[in-house]
Formats: sequence, C-alpha cells, structure tokens
Amino acid sequence: MRILKESFLLLSLFGLLTAFSPSKKGIDVTYGVCNSENSTVKLELNDDYTFEYIDRSNPNNPIEVEGTYELKNNRVKLRSNDSGSNFHSNWKIVNEGQNAKARKGLSFYRLGKLE
Repeated sequence: MRILKESFLLLSLFGLLTAFSPSKKGIDVTYGVCNSENSTVKLELNDDYTFEYIDRSNPNNPIEVEGTYELKNNRVKLRSNDSGSNFHSNWKIVNEGQNAKARKGLSFYRLGKLE
C-alpha cells in the first residue's frame, strides 16, 4: 500500500510540473529586402520551428526552400526538407531581432524585419 501511495504522489507531482512548465516556441518573424510579394530575398521563421526561405537574387537559379530550424544564442540553423538544396542555412539574429545576417562564401546577406 505504501508503494502505491508513493507512486501516486510521484505521478501527481510530475503531472503538476509538466502542466505549468512553459512550452518552448520558436520565433514568428519575417525578414526580407522589402515588404513585397516579389521580394528578392525573404526568410520567414514560424513559432512551430518551420521556415520558408526564398532567394531570387539570381533569376537563372531561384531558390525556394522549406523545412525546420534550430534557434540557439541568436543563431538560426535552417534544415531543408530537400537534401539537394544549396542555400544560406546559417543566420545570426542581430540588433535586438531587427535584422538577420548570413554569409556563404563571398556572398553576404543582411535582411530587415518586415512588419
């Protein structure tokens, strides 16, 4: 009987702790060059840790990628659902979330937060 009471108490305590712990959400923000449907470069991060990345800076090779992201210490690592994609996958959030910047080779991007 004592084991049953201890098990019930432990299970109740676990339930209370998980019920009141905050859920981890990502950020819900869009960065881009301009607030237009035909923006050259756009990075959209959703609070469910999914993203959409569009790069039309090279009209001969437009990039449109979706997937998930990881956020740690203001750094965003994008993971594409398409394993063959070659794109800016490492971003840094700067200026209190107002900008996202990335570098790949000699290509540097700095996007502004779109409202």
